Amino acid sequence: METIFECMMILCICAGLAWELLRFLSSGGQTAAKWERLTMITICIGFVVGIVWKAMEKPVPWIFAFYVIGAMLSYTTAVFSFPEKKA
Repeated sequence: METIFECMMILCICAGLAWELLRFLSSGGQTAAKWERLTMITICIGFVVGIVWKAMEKPVPWIFAFYVIGAMLSYTTAVFSFPEKKA
């Protein structure tokens, strides 16, 4: 049961990250504040810590994959939160 709730938690966080990513992509990163960037980077660090914890504690492959997807999604969201530079 604990595994199901952990998966639901990760999927809900990933859904929020996907929403932020779509918002940043549609605005070109112009609407992102520095606190939103910091939040995305902090979430990414949390997912990386979760990856290490899952690899050491209870290696369930599909939950481990959710942590990796979450880390990549938060990293991508953080990258796209920076405004585009136009030359």
